[in-house]
Amino acid sequence: KACWSDFVYFLQEKYPDCTNMRDVRASMAQEYISLLKVSGKFNKSISYKGRTYQNRVTQLSASSINEYIIHIKQVFRVLSKSAGLLENPLEDIKKITSKRKKRDVFEIHELERIDSYIKQLKIDPPIFKKDKLNLLVNEALFVIGINTGLRKGDICMLKWTNVNFHKTAINLELSKTKENVFIPISAVLHEFLKMKLKVQTNEFVTPELAEMYQSNPDGISYRFKKLLRELNIESVKEYEGRSRKVSCKDIHSLRHTFCYLHGIQGTPLITVQSMVGHLDEKMTESYMMHQTEELKRDAIEKLAFGSLTPNLPSPLEDRKAQIISKIKSCDSAETIEMMEKILQNSENMESISEEENQFRFKL
Repeated sequence: KACWSDFVYFLQEKYPDCTNMRDVRASMAQEYISLLKVSGKFNKSISYKGRTYQNRVTQLSASSINEYIIHIKQVFRVLSKSAGLLENPLEDIKKITSKRKKRDVFEIHELERIDSYIKQLKIDPPIFKKDKLNLLVNEALFVIGINTGLRKGDICMLKWTNVNFHKTAINLELSKTKENVFIPISAVLHEFLKMKLKVQTNEFVTPELAEMYQSNPDGISYRFKKLLRELNIESVKEYEGRSRKVSCKDIHSLRHTFCYLHGIQGTPLITVQSMVGHLDEKMTESYMMHQTEELKRDAIEKLAFGSLTPNLPSPLEDRKAQIISKIKSCDSAETIEMMEKILQNSENMESISEEENQFRFKL
């Protein structure tokens, strides 16, 4: 809906005489996609709760532009017959090919930092209304996201009908893949949901989050990014060949981190797949990352502490083994007593030698 609305806004502004779908030409569609590549979304005004904001995003990623192409093209395809279209104006517009940049997982100390920050704000709540909303949004995103691995849309639109307190699990049809998932509710998430249930106002677990997602989804991402900046958690990286920094940690990183943490504790991959739906290549990579790190660590430890030369027999060890063997087989009390005296004299000599060394060190 957001992609189509922006395209319609472009047509109304640039081509006011274009009022029907059959009036849209391929050149118009190409012009719109070109503008997306250069300056981002065409309509930069965002209306939320009676107020208007300006979208600060001036450049979209290749994947975001491809979403616009796919969705707008699909609208024309589905409505082509009823609209009397002879051709789809976006049919010849190809998706942008771009190497996807890997999202990083959150480190344990970063998760602890976010958790502590949210808990502290709840103890000492912010004064201003907008800051209270930011806390509410970020708490829901973080607690639900890191405990379920759900995508942003499914976190925001989570309903009470999806929460089964009797089975302590979330049953949900994923909005993107339409797969049904069963996610056990952790103790932390259970406490959070019980708290939300006490102030329930409608069908959504977090009504404010659901409302914002439907009217201003970019505002949700903005608030989470702002939280990371306040905690000095690096969320963007520079890549060669890119004119601007690229996001590497965001809301979706919570999903990757969920898989990564399960990988650390040894949860079978098939179990994680059943909770989050199909794992793509990058998520599987995040899941398996811990194993790769441990293999590398083991290799370094073996190199550092293991012998780099073949294990040759030691003459001294052989002699010690022979003496121990003789002691074990000895049945003469006199012989054992003699050996004890020899060992005692040896210990005394070592003690004297140590005292001499300390005295010399003092001199």
